[in-house]
Amino acid sequence: MNFRSVTALTVFAFLGHAGLQSAKSQTLPQFSAPIDCLSGPSCFLQNMMDIDLTKGRLDPLCGQATYNGHKGTDIRVRSFLEMNEGVAVLAMADGVVLRARDGADDKLVETKADFAAVKGRECGNGVVIDHGSAGYDGWSSQSCHLAKGSLLVKPGDMVTRGQPIGRVGLSGSTQFPHVHVTIRKDGKVRDLLTNLQAGEGCDAQSANSLFSKSAWADMMSRNVPLMDYGFADGAVDGKTLLKNDVERPTTNTPLVFYAKFINLRKGDEVVLEIRNEDGVYASSAGKPLTKHQATYTAFAGRKTPGVAGKIYSASVKLLRGGNVEYQKDGIEIQF
Repeated sequence: MNFRSVTALTVFAFLGHAGLQSAKSQTLPQFSAPIDCLSGPSCFLQNMMDIDLTKGRLDPLCGQATYNGHKGTDIRVRSFLEMNEGVAVLAMADGVVLRARDGADDKLVETKADFAAVKGRECGNGVVIDHGSAGYDGWSSQSCHLAKGSLLVKPGDMVTRGQPIGRVGLSGSTQFPHVHVTIRKDGKVRDLLTNLQAGEGCDAQSANSLFSKSAWADMMSRNVPLMDYGFADGAVDGKTLLKNDVERPTTNTPLVFYAKFINLRKGDEVVLEIRNEDGVYASSAGKPLTKHQATYTAFAGRKTPGVAGKIYSASVKLLRGGNVEYQKDGIEIQF
């Protein structure tokens, strides 16, 4: 029954049911996490929604962790290694599957030809769920970039909160393994973190988040700059780390320490250092960044191999505005 079409007398007669249902329907959704970061590999909050209507960009928390025109939230895993382990994409609330697509290949989009090949299918393999059955009338979620052949649901299926619907992949327009989530209310895109629409400014406090309190806390714990670090036998870059092509150093190879960051800001500085019992073995202090960097990899080291029996301890420091924004010490290797 559509209660909006019945008479006031009828509504009064059904007040005990309709009143509760109406209140439930008008409550903001409390979505759970769209990806299983608790029982599987570590996840990171990479890109947020762009709420700036101009050619500029502004994320909903008043930062720059987005790109022009981005209409959702990207939660990534570190590399292909974690993706291949299998990371579940989850239903964020009860609902019914409206649309689903599978069959798109898992492939990095790197060239103009790659982008052209996925035009019109940028979401890749994905699922759209209507959450009216959870009491969230008019609200839907869309999950994109699922792994080929991983979808576990089809249109018409009822799903429950936290139910696996597929796995994180590389389908569609993707440059790293992640799930992209777009939330809509009555067909209009709203930001998952703040419930803002594009053009409504930003909210660093996020008082009206569409996440449940526990999901919000979990996502914020993943909004960190340092994503990967370790020792290698030579210079590394972001693509090498993404593809897990890093070799561990030996007493016959150079000794290098690397750190990979996400969402660095203009002016940020990265400082790396390796020490042993004799003092500083190698260090690197980069110049302030001249622009925002969605991903950034730095390294420091020597061509001279490490000495057997010695302990080498590395540290990484991120400076923002001259202050320490993030620091990790005591990363050790011994030959």
